[in-house]
Amino acid sequence: MQKQQQIQLDPAAEIAKIKALRAAARRRCTWGKSRLTKHRAELEKLRGAGGSFADLALWLRKEKRIVVERSTVMRFLEKQNG
Repeated sequence: MQKQQQIQLDPAAEIAKIKALRAAARRRCTWGKSRLTKHRAELEKLRGAGGSFADLALWLRKEKRIVVERSTVMRFLEKQNG
């Protein structure tokens, strides 16, 4: 029979590794770009020319085939303009 090897386990190091993995899992994920990002300049120009958020949502639907609600356009532009 072969002699069994004893595994040296450092509990403190293992717990530190586990906590690091859990911390990484807790971090907020970024979900990616908005579909509106490509059209930001056009949306800002239309808004600056007096278009309402409903007008912008309708423009996106008819011209760009992107179906979004008025509030989505409003939130997007507010986040972009800070």
